[in-house]
Amino acid sequence: MIQCIKYFFKNINNIVRYKIIIEYKGIGYYGWQKQKEIKPTIQETVEKALGFLFNEPIVLFVAGRTDASVHALHQVAHFDSNKEYSVNTVKNATNFYLKNSNIVCLNVNIVSSDFHARFSVKQKSYVYYLFNRKDRMTIYKDLAWHVSSTLDMERMRKELSFFEGYHDFTSFCSLECDKQNKNRTIDFTSLNVYDNQIFIRFYAKSFLHNQIRIMVGTLVDISLNRLNDSIENILKYKDRRKAGVTAPAHGLYLENIKY
Repeated sequence: MIQCIKYFFKNINNIVRYKIIIEYKGIGYYGWQKQKEIKPTIQETVEKALGFLFNEPIVLFVAGRTDASVHALHQVAHFDSNKEYSVNTVKNATNFYLKNSNIVCLNVNIVSSDFHARFSVKQKSYVYYLFNRKDRMTIYKDLAWHVSSTLDMERMRKELSFFEGYHDFTSFCSLECDKQNKNRTIDFTSLNVYDNQIFIRFYAKSFLHNQIRIMVGTLVDISLNRLNDSIENILKYKDRRKAGVTAPAHGLYLENIKY
């Protein structure tokens, strides 16, 4: 009896930090972050699901906020509670309450209090998915950017390599970007082709708002000779107007987070 009482008070006084990994299809959601308006978001939907289990308001801290219609294969978030459940209970209950959504909880762990989903990140990887064929798409309509004109893969690979390293990415940041420091380091990039499917990957600790989508849009514009310039020069201009279009959100996936 005494042990039960001690355990009860231990749970009240000790905060438990949960780390969750979730996957979602971004179509139909107004991005990750909760909105003041009544609009469905990933954060609000997952917090409500967790709230049903914990019977208290849950606040999620996320590795990276995704925009409307952007997908995630491996999004990481954490939250605190003074209630301790088994990780399987949290995962299964969360998925039960998410069963009518395009969101699934893949994994749950209890972590130390010094872990932070955002500030502990060492590297994020994103993949952009293009479908390059003349005929319109059906199955992948909301999952990839359909480019009907033939893309020059060799030119795209060459231009892609200029993004690697430490640069001022002002030219590749949305005009609404409020970051004073637009310098970022891209660790690695890759471009893989499977028939008419193209996967462009970017690895870095952090990215600017719309940076990946603008980089991809610019690569496509250069490949199709819509933009008569090079990535190397556009980086030097430090002018958003010199870069290409912003690629559609639905082709972008948060692929992995490393800690």
